[in-house]
Amino acid sequence: MNRMLLLVALFACTGKVGQIGDDSGAVGGADGADGGADGTNGGADGTDGADGTDGTDGTDGTDGGTDGTDGTDGTDGTDGTDGTDGTDGTDGGAPTDYSAAGSGSWTSRTTTVRIDSDCETTVVMVEPASPRGPLVVLGHGFLRSGSNVVGWAEHWATWGLTVAVPDLCHSSFTDVDHEANGEEMAALAEQLSPGGDALFAGHSAGGLAAVVAGATHARAVGVVGLDPVDAFSVGVGAAGGVSAPFLALVAEPSFCNSSGNALDLVGAAPDAAALRVTEADHCDYERPADALCSFACPGTNSRFSDEEIQSLIAGLSTAALLDAAGLVTDAGEWLAPGGAFYDPALSGGALSVP
Repeated sequence: MNRMLLLVALFACTGKVGQIGDDSGAVGGADGADGGADGTNGGADGTDGADGTDGTDGTDGTDGGTDGTDGTDGTDGTDGTDGTDGTDGTDGGAPTDYSAAGSGSWTSRTTTVRIDSDCETTVVMVEPASPRGPLVVLGHGFLRSGSNVVGWAEHWATWGLTVAVPDLCHSSFTDVDHEANGEEMAALAEQLSPGGDALFAGHSAGGLAAVVAGATHARAVGVVGLDPVDAFSVGVGAAGGVSAPFLALVAEPSFCNSSGNALDLVGAAPDAAALRVTEADHCDYERPADALCSFACPGTNSRFSDEEIQSLIAGLSTAALLDAAGLVTDAGEWLAPGGAFYDPALSGGALSVP
């Protein structure tokens, strides 16, 4: 009974409210001149080319002709050169594993920001030592705080992204306004990066706010929803205005994500896609999750561990943000058929297209 009361309390506003010839090389032609030509062919092999020079001595008539035939084998040396060209196919190395931490270091600082007359709040800034790309604003879920998603910000910062993680001002029992949260995420991006492009991401109701922000901010270049949840169709109404790419990473349908209504957001947006991480529950999209979330939104893991699930979410979300920012060209390895990470995840059952 206590658990049921907690469920009702926590989600009264979210449930319903809301990814890599040797052959002495051409020793002469039939009259010596041919041998010289064949020697040149041997030169394609480097060492064999030196033998080809010997072919110039081919003034012995018949012997030279015989040696000249050997020189034809020098053509095989050209094939060897082609083999070297084939090695160039691996110049790019293995596909990038965005599920692992990047090579960059980062620092974190907490500041107080007045976003507008209705919202003064705490913002955690996670800043890489070598920043690149647009600012990312990351929203948390209903009745939660930035501390429940800051782990994603830290992961993305290792790949060079600067992430602002605000405590949303309208995410409590006494103050619920998802549209205002989204508008304030957009305003925060403009305040921290005036005139700059912006990326928006969020978990649960924070994902809904990210959709609103993506529709509000004039230079939004991408939106990533971490099991986003719509409420009162606010997200469906806003999604049509999101012209930037929108990727929704979703959990198994449950009470905590309003039976997976993120798909409604995807259906309403002009450039959107959804990927489901198998056996992911609503709390797997927090980082770190806590006992309260796990109690209220339990999941079942019979095939994949929480660590495997969060690793896949990390890879997919990082690839999507870097791709939307125009910073990489290999995001398809995580996000599209044929990808080195996408295909095994799909065929292995860890990922599906809902």
